[in-house]
Amino acid sequence: MTSVTELAPDGRARIEVLLSEFGWRVDHGGNVGALFTPDGVLLAPGIGLELHGREAISDHFAARGTDAPLVTRHVWSALRLVEFIGNVARLNTVQTTFLRLPGEQPTAKHVMVGETHDVVRWEQSGEWLFHERRLEVIFPFDVNVGESVTQYDR
Repeated sequence: MTSVTELAPDGRARIEVLLSEFGWRVDHGGNVGALFTPDGVLLAPGIGLELHGREAISDHFAARGTDAPLVTRHVWSALRLVEFIGNVARLNTVQTTFLRLPGEQPTAKHVMVGETHDVVRWEQSGEWLFHERRLEVIFPFDVNVGESVTQYDR
């Protein structure tokens, strides 16, 4: 097993860009699926989300963007590299998501805090991609996410 300290600073920086790009694309629009390997998986059991494959992930988030009625901001922090072996890294972050539902005043109304458990893979294309991204909700939204949020993500 290779120590996590052997991941070069440039590799860590590229992983940080991947994490930030995920949040930006979910919040502002863009091809979220392109950040995943073709067989990538996105799991968020706390909100009933399970997507398998780059295409399914892309399709799910296709309606999100600047003109979507739902406003979110995804902010990650506390990156912890758990394991680095070959071209695969396992990592965790703290994920804070701010949410405003359609019709609400323009202030952050609802906050969720969770942890991500990610497996990222260095590809021959020269980029890190998510192979698996799993969100565990620690402090849930104060609204029913299953009805309020996921209907705007489709």
